[in-house]
Amino acid sequence: EVDDTVGAALAPFNFSSWPKARSDAALSRVLKPLAQVLDIPAEDLVKEYRIALPTAEHIKRRGADDLDEIWQQTAKHWGDKLPALSQAVSFMLACYCSTSKVEQSFSHLQMYSSGRKGKTKEENLRHLMKNRFDGPAPDEFVKICFTKTGDTKFVPGALALKVQAEYAETFGIYNNGSRTSLPRRVLPQEPKDVGERSLKRKRAEECKGLTPTKLEGHPGQEADLEKVAEAEATKRRSMPGSVQLRKHLEAYAKKKRELTEMDAHNPGFPAQVSKLKQLQKEAETNL
Repeated sequence: EVDDTVGAALAPFNFSSWPKARSDAALSRVLKPLAQVLDIPAEDLVKEYRIALPTAEHIKRRGADDLDEIWQQTAKHWGDKLPALSQAVSFMLACYCSTSKVEQSFSHLQMYSSGRKGKTKEENLRHLMKNRFDGPAPDEFVKICFTKTGDTKFVPGALALKVQAEYAETFGIYNNGSRTSLPRRVLPQEPKDVGERSLKRKRAEECKGLTPTKLEGHPGQEADLEKVAEAEATKRRSMPGSVQLRKHLEAYAKKKRELTEMDAHNPGFPAQVSKLKQLQKEAETNL
């Protein structure tokens, strides 16, 4: 279930993802490789881990997000009372979580020495190296936080916000390169006579100048319009397409009525039969 390696032995220290329901036997198997490297009994390490775990959880609830910092404070709090845990935490803090830092060091060496940035001037390389060695740590720019659901969240620090403010003041932060959030300083200009906006503006002005047509005082024209509309409707109803559609709809309605009557007169549906008879009586009464 668990890989017997030193890397896997450090998994219980990430208590956010490590199940608390694990038995001491399972925890002993996981921590055994680490105990063998430190030359301490695995049972002592498991026991002291159980004792110190509530302290680590309390430190995390106080706002600490870095696991290395949490366990460092935990080991410092217990001191010599938990010697096995103190050795395990010291070993964990001395280990890299991956080889990325070593690989980055070789990448920087290549960038500064073997012409990886051949087009970069010597003055810029000197500035890059000075920023690399004398500049602040990445943790001072961006802090890594964990949400309640376990997701990783990057929060800019005070130094990062200060750098962003300086950058905005120097280069601008908006699409037009403006260095302020105020509206652009645009003086009023005469409208142009060409272009799409000009055509739309002229069309709107023409529409405003039009007066709606009224038929008041001409009753004969309204009657003529109604006659023309009625004649057009009669003509369309007599067209072959309209006649065929009307016949099709009538045949479909007749078929649906027959199917409804057949279903209603079926002996297996007495409720439908009585309801149909009642509706027929109501229809006859209304006639």
